[in-house]
Amino acid sequence: MSTRPVHWLIFASVAVPLLALAFFATPSRPTNSSPAAARASAPSKASAADEEPVPSLLSYRFDCTGFAPADPAGDACGPAPAEERALLDAANTYVMPRLPVFTPELTTALAGAEKLDEKSLTPLERAALQNAALTLLSLAQSPSADAHLADIRARARRLVQKFALPSKLVSDLPTAAASLPGWLGDGASWQRGVETRRMHPIADGFARAHQPLHRGETFADVVRLMLVSEKGEPVASDVIQRLTLRSTAADGVHLCVAELDPARARCPNASSLRVISADRQTALIHPTRGATCSGCHPNNEPRAAPFGPDTGFAVEPREVAQLEPTLRRILLR
Repeated sequence: MSTRPVHWLIFASVAVPLLALAFFATPSRPTNSSPAAARASAPSKASAADEEPVPSLLSYRFDCTGFAPADPAGDACGPAPAEERALLDAANTYVMPRLPVFTPELTTALAGAEKLDEKSLTPLERAALQNAALTLLSLAQSPSADAHLADIRARARRLVQKFALPSKLVSDLPTAAASLPGWLGDGASWQRGVETRRMHPIADGFARAHQPLHRGETFADVVRLMLVSEKGEPVASDVIQRLTLRSTAADGVHLCVAELDPARARCPNASSLRVISADRQTALIHPTRGATCSGCHPNNEPRAAPFGPDTGFAVEPREVAQLEPTLRRILLR
């Protein structure tokens, strides 16, 4: 019986391009396997001055300086319930390709979330938990008849239904206009990507809409939650699930990732976005598996279509449109 992790179509479409990118990101070096090869690779005196030097591969470092706004609440809000945090952490793995979705830890996280009283949670917590369950439900799709995967899907589907919000509460959730200016400043200064991107939505199980932005030497990826209505229909929200920023500097590429911390909705004046923890920062820069940052974005290359002329943080309809049909199929299974 097959125990291959995650959605085999997702893995195939994500892993192969990433491995290719990681391989070609590092500048190749001439080999000295033969004198002829060495002579062929050595530049002549006449042409040496005309050759451009091979660009060095810039290192990545996690640094939110200049991006993260002051947070008056700080750590005063306290941690989220352990069951809530466990489910969010299970769904919010950003290493590419995605980590396996069927592990003992995941089963424990899903079982713990089933014990949460949704009526005691804030609407933002319910939205974040529903999206986490939706992400895992999508990533666990497989043609395999594996019983454990079937259990993961059944548990995740129940949680999607459990945490569904009435439409009125969805419309009252925090928007990009409230969450982003403290991080990105004036939306008019950011150009929007021209074409729909595929790889990142696939890696998020089609449960999150990605919006690429560009300003100068900085690229941003604004990621929004897709939700499911009480009637079982996909709903595009304006809630920011995470914000990724990459900026080129003389000492390398500076990376910052801020993530939705829904429990902070209980705390006055607290930002809903919070920089990820130090251990997760290290895991992103130096992953023990999967592609490195430079494997996908060597020297901060955008890997996206041109940007502009449109600007701002408004929800991009085409980014949402590519998610809804797939989510409907998953929800109807």
